[in-house]
Amino acid sequence: ISFPPEARKRQPSVLAFKTQLDLLATGQYDIVSRAYEKRRKVLLYYSIAGGDDKLADFVTKQCDAVKSRNVECRKLAQFESYKAKGETLHQLHNFCLAKPSQRVTYLTNQLPTQYGSKWPEIQISQKIRAFTTAVTSNMCLKSRDTCNVCGMEFYPLPYNHFTGNMFTASCEYVKDLMPPAQFEIKMNEVASDALVSQLGHVFTTELTPFTPQTLGMDQYSVEHWIGSHPDFQPCDVAPVSRSWFPLSCGGSYYEADYSRSNVYDFQWSIGPRRGSAPNGRIDCKTEQRIETKDDVLFREYSYLAGNLYRWYKLYNKAPPADSWIWQWFPKGD
Repeated sequence: ISFPPEARKRQPSVLAFKTQLDLLATGQYDIVSRAYEKRRKVLLYYSIAGGDDKLADFVTKQCDAVKSRNVECRKLAQFESYKAKGETLHQLHNFCLAKPSQRVTYLTNQLPTQYGSKWPEIQISQKIRAFTTAVTSNMCLKSRDTCNVCGMEFYPLPYNHFTGNMFTASCEYVKDLMPPAQFEIKMNEVASDALVSQLGHVFTTELTPFTPQTLGMDQYSVEHWIGSHPDFQPCDVAPVSRSWFPLSCGGSYYEADYSRSNVYDFQWSIGPRRGSAPNGRIDCKTEQRIETKDDVLFREYSYLAGNLYRWYKLYNKAPPADSWIWQWFPKGD
């Protein structure tokens, strides 16, 4: 639970937390009945980032208010900085090491922002509500052999991630991930080596320039962590909307409109199944142009070259032969 110091940002973060807590107390979203149903007790472990004792007391009171609605809160820690640094993910990882047969859900009341973007995030409250509903829905909570991490929308570019960085995952998968603190250190080392390799023309960055976010450096490592393992099998539930007439750039997929109720018409499927990246994250004309350039396709850091480099640096292995990776990325065959 993050509370930024600026007043204009703090109020939306408080509202987002209250919305998420109310959703957890209401139940899990069922696509058949189009309603929230209380099917299980919710055990909510939380950390507070930023804020003060007054806000910490506020969180405690909100948790006490939903105790009678089948939600039990347990505070893990409180930190001065409001920026997520993976502390809650560390506890989630420890939980999965101890209980590999379980499933866990990670929520946040702050949406990741694009590095260097001057455009404010839109539909924040609607998105947080939708992402929270998705990852706690019966579709994501159900155990499946073909998927080990479920979220609202999955995209492989500019790195494996789910919109909002919220997900439900099997502990059998999570336990094999590198501990978040160690992962951040290792990703900084990988980023340093990648920058040197770029100067030596080992990698190209025509599709996605190197930034701390695309490289997963420092606090941005939390956005890369869940999709970092070569055994990663993503699935998502956001409905896919197609145009009868392919768009001039970006194919035939419409961006999800989180202000409309039909965004809750969840459709579970193995990912990836929509565009390669969220709207605005990569230049689609560049993506189309480099499709004809073999020398770039083999060396582009966002494609197989960079992914394989990271997998061997982090886990010393590549994805299995039947992984979606080999079919989706260019030159995977």
